[in-house]
Amino acid sequence: QVSFKFDGNQVAALEIIKTKLHAASQAEAIRKSLNLTSALAIAREKGYKIILESEDGSEKQELLIL
Repeated sequence: QVSFKFDGNQVAALEIIKTKLHAASQAEAIRKSLNLTSALAIAREKGYKIILESEDGSEKQELLIL
């Protein structure tokens, strides 16, 4: 088990993430975020570019994973 302390802004951001990821709890939102971040980092490590593309394909932006 791990415990975290978040400031007010981080708690607010976590609530937004919880809503956007349809998570039942803050803990689930954190788990989903970690899984997503891990998948992105592994893809980047393998040489993939992470590209955000608008629904109509007219705009593209590379997402940098550090």
